[in-house]
Amino acid sequence: MNIQNILEAIKSESSGMTIEYYKITIPASSAAADEQPPGVLEEYKCESCGRPFKPFTWRGQDYSAETAFSWSLKKNGRAICLGCVKKQETA
Repeated sequence: MNIQNILEAIKSESSGMTIEYYKITIPASSAAADEQPPGVLEEYKCESCGRPFKPFTWRGQDYSAETAFSWSLKKNGRAICLGCVKKQETA
């Protein structure tokens, strides 16, 4: 069934067709669509020195900056880079 047939069916009340429709709301500005959900950071940075975490490879497996950030947070109680961890160990 094409759109023309559907429009004709709407015009004639004796068609017996049931037509369902759905309203789709599109944000007025594209900025609303670009917003990130709460808790998602644009850039993962060291809490001590401010340097960004970077993706890395370890034992042939690739890891994201987010993973490095999360591991540091879990292991150290705060998100600090490897350089700052080493500084704390020697201090």
